[in-house]
Amino acid sequence: MRYRLGLAAFLITGLTALPITPIAAFDHQNVVPEEHITGSAAHTFAVAQSSSDYWTSTRMQAATPVPAPSTYRGLNPNKSLLLAGAKASRWTADGAVTKTIGRVFFSIGSDDVTCSASVVTAAIADLVVTAAHCVAPEGRTRVRNWTFVPGYKDGVTPYGKWAARELTATPGWMNSRGEDLSEDVGFARLRTLGGRHIADVVGSNGIAFNGEVGNSVSAFGYPAASPFDGSSLYFCSGQIRSDSVEPTRTDLGLGCTMNQGSSGGPWMVNVSPELGGVIVSVNSFGYDELPNVLFGPRFGANIAALYASMQVPAAPAVNPAT
Repeated sequence: MRYRLGLAAFLITGLTALPITPIAAFDHQNVVPEEHITGSAAHTFAVAQSSSDYWTSTRMQAATPVPAPSTYRGLNPNKSLLLAGAKASRWTADGAVTKTIGRVFFSIGSDDVTCSASVVTAAIADLVVTAAHCVAPEGRTRVRNWTFVPGYKDGVTPYGKWAARELTATPGWMNSRGEDLSEDVGFARLRTLGGRHIADVVGSNGIAFNGEVGNSVSAFGYPAASPFDGSSLYFCSGQIRSDSVEPTRTDLGLGCTMNQGSSGGPWMVNVSPELGGVIVSVNSFGYDELPNVLFGPRFGANIAALYASMQVPAAPAVNPAT
């Protein structure tokens, strides 16, 4: 059995059963319980050749989905999930959802690759959340020209191209060299553009470290493998499921036909096209045995600590395992 990382995948199970603020009352300032925002991340690193100028329209359209990071074998899925896939639909509404979600572009060696990401509410107003394999593929920090393009559509960059200043991934992801899929979460601290912070330009989505199997969510991303081409934002909506392939894992699942390129796109609850939503996981991986089912990491206390560590600008500590 092969894990298809790079697929829009995501699940929300096993998260602490804390209340999620309704969107009507949500002010996008703080949905993180205070007891969760302690700790630090040990794997923050600078971006080599961090320049958005590299990404011409031609290069962006030619970028390929980030490669799958890992493979596993010998698991038998619950066949009841085989029919759970929901067809991805193009997102056509304007508003905060369109503006705060975008494509990620970066270089690995001689390859130009792409993922998805979204702006998340933070004190520094420059933070986006994505999958760890979209900031440090295979747990390595050799990425260049990491750039976030909110609202990307057909090669157009309506809100600009935002270069990353620092990237971070969970210690579990880095230490396992990209093998621990339950740790597939990363953040990017962006540079300002024209003296402005990205959250002040496009807005931001909340983040919560809770969720239960059965909750309704919407997953967003820019799938780029056939029959998709990465040109437009897509989404799937459905209920969170537990991982029936590996019941001992904490990963979460969602029926969805999005594929490679949508990795790192947000799973959100309480979605409003005008206001955005609350992020509870990101697209991460899929199983060969379960086509059209996406999986994502559990946003637990370790992800909350990683998020908290990116709130205060600090000199990056480059991970020596590059």
